[in-house]
Amino acid sequence: MLRIKIKHSLIAVGRVLARPKYAIVAVASAFLMGSIILWALNLDLVWFILFQAPLGIIDKFSFLVGAYAGLYTIYTSAQSTGILLFSVVFGINIALVVYTLRNIGFSNIPKKSGFSGMSMAVLSGGCAACGVSILAPLLASIGATSVVFIQQLSVVFSWVGAMFVGYSIYKLGQVVGYVRAKSLN
Repeated sequence: MLRIKIKHSLIAVGRVLARPKYAIVAVASAFLMGSIILWALNLDLVWFILFQAPLGIIDKFSFLVGAYAGLYTIYTSAQSTGILLFSVVFGINIALVVYTLRNIGFSNIPKKSGFSGMSMAVLSGGCAACGVSILAPLLASIGATSVVFIQQLSVVFSWVGAMFVGYSIYKLGQVVGYVRAKSLN
């Protein structure tokens, strides 16, 4: 039964993403979320590069994209993959939310899983050198001070966040599929 529900949900998600405007929303949202995770602790630098540095638009864009090019050299493989996975599922989730808002309405959007996933991803982000800048002060306040533990915990938060948002995609896919099937009858 669950396998059939997942299949129908994924088919509905695929139908939404097959529309170019929602595919563009998904890609843009994934890029934006990935940028927020990667640049959250260097917002002053991003602000300077985007709005004050005497650079052309292409140079500014390549600066932001450069973080993605070195993603697997900055973070561990598990952490890098978690950041990319979360960014992609977040983009898909935003595209589905936009579709649902435009076609079905706000009341049909599952709210808890998407917020939980985003919270986990924000906690998993950190500095390029250690990946723990957000988690370290929080956990140090309760006595956890091992940098290795905190860094590995950030990897877990990233993957758990991706799973929460994946569940939100599943639920939104069910809503979209149900409404679509109902409209065909």
